[in-house]
Amino acid sequence: MLGAVALVFAETLRRYVATLAVLSLLAATGLRAAQIHQYVDAHLANRPPAAAQGRQVVFIEPDLDRFSQDLVQNDPFLRNDVWIMLGRGPQHNRELMRLRFPGARRVVQDRRGEVWEL
Repeated sequence: MLGAVALVFAETLRRYVATLAVLSLLAATGLRAAQIHQYVDAHLANRPPAAAQGRQVVFIEPDLDRFSQDLVQNDPFLRNDVWIMLGRGPQHNRELMRLRFPGARRVVQDRRGEVWEL
């Protein structure tokens, strides 16, 4: 008799633990997705604002505290309209743009970097 009670208890406990594991998996995955989304949004806010149309070069100012170098991601063949580069200061950026893209003009400059329209 005691063995039958132990078997019923073990089966009930197994179902209870399995239910909690599935619910925890669903809740924890949803929570982690929301946290990742919030983190990525905050990280991408460190980019200077690029316009949605036209060819542009975006210079990201290096900031080791904000991992700004992680924002420099381009298509390997530079097929996109927006190229993101790590800046080396306004003077150097201006000189590079003057040499490589003489008709370019700077449209945005702030603490995060610069945006040049080609």
